[in-house]
Amino acid sequence: LVDDGSPDSSGEICDSYAERDSRIRVIHQENAGVSAARNAGLDAASGDYIGFVDADDYVKPDMYEALFKRLQECGADIAQCGYRCVSLDGTVICEIEAEQAVLDRKSAIKELLVGDIHYNDWDKLYRRGLFDSVRFDPRVSYGEDLLLNYQVLKHCERVALLKGSYYFYVQNPLSASYDCRKKYSFPSKYIMEDIQREYPDLADDAHWVHCSWLAAFYEQAHPRLNRQTKADWEECKKLRAWALGELRRELFKCLFNHACPPKAKCKIYLTAVFPRLYPLLLSQLRKVRGVNQT
Repeated sequence: LVDDGSPDSSGEICDSYAERDSRIRVIHQENAGVSAARNAGLDAASGDYIGFVDADDYVKPDMYEALFKRLQECGADIAQCGYRCVSLDGTVICEIEAEQAVLDRKSAIKELLVGDIHYNDWDKLYRRGLFDSVRFDPRVSYGEDLLLNYQVLKHCERVALLKGSYYFYVQNPLSASYDCRKKYSFPSKYIMEDIQREYPDLADDAHWVHCSWLAAFYEQAHPRLNRQTKADWEECKKLRAWALGELRRELFKCLFNHACPPKAKCKIYLTAVFPRLYPLLLSQLRKVRGVNQT
């Protein structure tokens, strides 16, 4: 358990668990962010397998048993299960899972970009050896798990997908994922450039994913969705401007990218050309969907 400088009683709760179970170790550190906290856990880990659970979330009791069995029976380096997005009161918002499958390295990288390999690190079980030369980049706080999974997959021979949802991802508006006060980097750009060199036949997939990532950042980093001071917003505004400029530079290529799905092209185009109007349209559409669902 990594206590990343929690201002509440989380550290004391962690210690109480360690007192009751000798298998639990607690690491207390000054607040350094998600990547640094996960790296601290990786550095201290001594087992043969690695898994991650975020502080807000919870898992089914047999999640790691099921992932371990799947990993073993397939001779895989990584096993992944499905997950449910839930609200703070436990209401299921959506469920994300893939069909049972076994993928080689290149197929897994393609699926990470556009398919059934999720960006997340918390719905997976990894062989520890994959992290011998790989760590989370503490400079990246938006998409650090996407970058980590890409780097790990490059050392991976086989990935096993497990059907069924075992992880519960709690959508908390106060979580680190929504905090725009942090300085962001854009791992999708690094991944796109690396894939152009290493896997050129996947370059079109990597390109539109990068454009989608820029559009998503521009939307999610809006001040209405984040808590921040005026000074923080000024920094975030610069990053949003960079993302929009990058998106506009890539727009023409994206529109003629045959690998990019029409729905993604529409979102990228509207964000790039009508950056102020599109969030309003999206907000109204969500309201209409909410009314229809109720």
